[in-house]
Amino acid sequence: MDVVELTRQLGVAIQADERYTKFTESQEKAMSDEEVRALNDRLENLRERYETEAQKPNPDQVVLGNLDTTFQKTYGDMMNVPSMVDYVLARRELDNLMKYLTEILYLTVNGEDPLTCEPAPQGGCGCGCSPEDCNCEGGECGPDCGCDCGC
Repeated sequence: MDVVELTRQLGVAIQADERYTKFTESQEKAMSDEEVRALNDRLENLRERYETEAQKPNPDQVVLGNLDTTFQKTYGDMMNVPSMVDYVLARRELDNLMKYLTEILYLTVNGEDPLTCEPAPQGGCGCGCSPEDCNCEGGECGPDCGCDCGC
């Protein structure tokens, strides 16, 4: 069997994994959530208004600042809707799986034994930082958590 066929089989296995299922279910739930949709529509409107103002020959900096502030607040509100929180957490779990699998492949192509190589543990939030860098409660990053690690 060639490497492409094996990769396709890995893709099938990933889609059968509970993290993938959780991700797709939470994504569908978030995208069908009326509150999320309304906030997303508002964000799009704010973005359009910001671009329109910014493209003027002399954009009003106060207007731009107010639009930016409103955008940031609206984005924060959207990210705190329970269905979006679930989506973000499920996405993070799936991303962490993909990082882990990619790291195994990376170690393998650099000469490690693919059957025994083990990627270095991730930091407290799964972004690769050390737990000391992550100042989130319980080492769990989340929307607008203020973490210094940049995730």
